[in-house]
Order: sequence, then structure tokens, then C-alpha cells
Amino acid sequence: MGPALRANRRVTAELTALIPGSDPDDALDKVNAALPVTRTALDDADVPAARSALRAQVSYLRVVRDTLQLDTDGGQLDRLGGVSARLVSRLERIDPMVSRASASVGGAQKLKAWATVELAPPPVAAAPLAVPTATPTVPQTPAPTATPTPTATPTVEPPPVATPTRQPLHPRRAERRALRRSLREAVRLPGA
Repeated sequence: MGPALRANRRVTAELTALIPGSDPDDALDKVNAALPVTRTALDDADVPAARSALRAQVSYLRVVRDTLQLDTDGGQLDRLGGVSARLVSRLERIDPMVSRASASVGGAQKLKAWATVELAPPPVAAAPLAVPTATPTVPQTPAPTATPTPTATPTVEPPPVATPTRQPLHPRRAERRALRRSLREAVRLPGA
């Protein structure tokens, strides 16, 4: 259990250091290192409360990883706080056995703030303002009034039904995916 909590503390340190616009690669590295350590601890745990806490930690780390990779949406960002709270709650149950276990979790609010800024649509350039020009006013003459004519009764149309549409991916996501892909290929190529 100790290695998993130490890995979680390293993730927390990276998440609390995130600021909007910063590079998440260090935090992502810590999460990717913490996941296998946590899974190994889960396989080795024989206390039910510890197993429950470690399962919650795996879920939390997956949500954090997806958020850092910007493979998330508003719904998952909202889930982040709940998953973090559930992990803290599970770790509090084992605090008597493992001192300060629940203190190993933090940074979810910083991560959410970072991701909210990263996922925001890019600013749109403002159109130039049109300068109004003065137009001469022409005196209005009253128009002749027409006599009302009977109209047909309108037909009732069913109300339109909205179909859910998938929002386009944020352009920053595509950039990050392409960068990660090129880095993976660069790591493979030197040994080839």
C-alpha cells in the first residue's frame, strides 16, 4: 500500500503545480507511473478496506490521466470532484492502519481549472466596428390602409425535436495527440 500512496503523493504534487496554460507532461508521467504501482498494490492487498481504496485510486488516476490528455468533456470534469472525494473517503477508512493515507490525494480543483481553460474554445477575432453614417430623413406620408380579408386557419405542425450532436474536438486536443504520436515514434526510431 505504501508505494501506491507515495505514487499518489507525487501525482498530487504535480497537480497542485498546474496552472492554466502550463504543460501537463510531468503530471501525466507521474500518473502513468502511479497506475501500475497502484494495480500491483491492489493485487497484493488482502484487507477489504485497502482493496476498496486501491480500486478507487485506480479509477481516480484514470480520470486524472484522461483529463490531462484532454480526452474529456464537461461531464467528466464534473465527475473528477466526485471521484476524488470517493477516493479520500475510502482512504480515510484505512487511516488508522496507514497514517495520513487520505492526505495523499489533492489537486483535483487545480486540474479542473487547468482543463477548463485548455478546453475553452479559442478566442474569435473581433470584427471591425461599422461606423454609422448619417442618412437624410424623408418625411413619412401615411400609407393607405387596406381592408382586412379573411385568412385560412393555420395548420398545426409538430414541434421540432432536437437531436443530440457531438461537439467538435477542441483544436488543442488534435495538436497534443499529434505531438504525443510523434514523440512515441521518435522514441522507437533511434533503436531501429
